Amino acid sequence: MPRGTGFRGPLFFSAPNLPFDGIPLDVANQTFNRQHVSAVLGGASYNGPLAAGTDSGWVMTNIAGTGAVTVGNDGAFVLTTSTTDEDRTQLQYKLAQFKYSTTLNLSCFARLKVSTAATTDAFFGLASVDTTVVTAAAGAVDVDDGIFFFKTATATDWTVTVIKDTTSTTATTGLTIANDTYMIIGFTIVKGVIKWYAVSDSNDKFASPEACIGSPSFLGNGTTIANTNAPDDTDLCLTVIAGQEGGTTARVLTVDWAFAVQNTVA
Repeated sequence: MPRGTGFRGPLFFSAPNLPFDGIPLDVANQTFNRQHVSAVLGGASYNGPLAAGTDSGWVMTNIAGTGAVTVGNDGAFVLTTSTTDEDRTQLQYKLAQFKYSTTLNLSCFARLKVSTAATTDAFFGLASVDTTVVTAAAGAVDVDDGIFFFKTATATDWTVTVIKDTTSTTATTGLTIANDTYMIIGFTIVKGVIKWYAVSDSNDKFASPEACIGSPSFLGNGTTIANTNAPDDTDLCLTVIAGQEGGTTARVLTVDWAFAVQNTVA
C-alpha cells in the first residue's frame, strides 16, 4: 500500500528574480489566474522604458526635468529625478486597469523608500490615466480620480486620498517617513470598505508581499477611510511618481516591490 510522505506544505511559487518568487502558491494562484487582474512593479521584472516613453504598457513621463529608471544592485526598481527644484517624473501602467467596486475586492501595496524625506515628492497608488497626475509647480495632486498615497516634499508623512471627479476625502497616516528607510504602504477594498495601511519596515520585518492580499492583519488592523468619493466609474492604473524639492541633488524613489490585484469575479 502506498505510504504518505508526511509533507505538510505549504507549496511556494517559483519565479527566480521576479518580485513574487517564493510566495505561497495559493497567493500566486489568486494573483495570476484569470479571475483576477493584476499589475506588478519590481526591478527584476520591470520591462518598461528607462527614460521618457512607452513600453510594455508602462508610460514614463517627465512632468518636469529628465528622470531615469534603473535597477538597483539588490534588484529594486529605482526612479530618479533630475537635479532642479520641482523636477518630477511619473510612471503609470496602462495595461491592467482597476475600478472601485463593492463586490470585486482589491489590494494595492508597495514596499518603498525615499532618499530624502523632507525634500522628495512621492506618489503611490491607483490613479486615472493622466500624464500629469501631479503638477509641475509645487507638486500638487492634479488627477480627477484615484485612491493613493502622496507626500509633498516638505511633508514627512503620507496623505491618503480617495477622489472622484476632483472631490476628495483625505487622511494622514501618522507614519514618520525617514531618509532611505523602507516602509510598506497600501490599501484594501473589501466589500466596498476601503482600509489603508502604513508601517515602517526599517528592519525588513515585513519584506515579503505575500500576506498583503485580502486583509493583511500582519500590518495591523488598517484604518477605514470613507468611500463617499470612491471612484466607481473610472478605470485606474498603478502609478508611481518621484519629485525633487530644493537643492541641486537628484531625489530617488526606490520600490522593492509593488502590486495591485483585483477580483474579476465576485
